[in-house]
Parts: sequence; C-alpha cells; structure tokens
Amino acid sequence: MDTTHEGRTTSPMQSFTTRQVAYGAAAFVVGAVVTFVLPLLG
Repeated sequence: MDTTHEGRTTSPMQSFTTRQVAYGAAAFVVGAVVTFVLPLLG
C-alpha cells in the first residue's frame, strides 16, 4: 500500500474545530427531536 501519495484527503484525516462539532451535535439533536419526539406528540 502506497502511503506517500498526498493527493486526496478523506474526512478522518481532516482536522475539525469545536464549533463544527457543536454544529454537528445541534443538527443531531434537532434531527432526533423531529424523528422521535414530534411523532409522539401528534
């Protein structure tokens, strides 16, 4: 396996900020509420 090639980077190789983590967590919470809580209320 050639590990010296530096053309394309994949997601696990890219660094991300705390702000991006917070946005992802917020999107997850909103999606979970829409998926699980709203059907119970209706």
